[in-house]
Amino acid sequence: MLPLNATIVRIIEESPSVRTFFFDLQFETMEPGQFVMVWVRGVDEVPMGLSRKNSITVQKVGRQPRKFLNLKKEILSD
Repeated sequence: MLPLNATIVRIIEESPSVRTFFFDLQFETMEPGQFVMVWVRGVDEVPMGLSRKNSITVQKVGRQPRKFLNLKKEILSD
């Protein structure tokens, strides 16, 4: 699979250390639970599991997830 650029369109703050990031595209050929390589420019890439076809849920643990949690679009609570 080729690399894809995705834009964060929605963020749900699940708890103070967990956020779900929704993207502007859906990974049609993949199912929740499958892993994708997520790269934050200037940091590193890390494997993360899809929580839905268009989102990942991230917990603040380690360098890369901490940087990811600092990304912003619109923070919503559900």
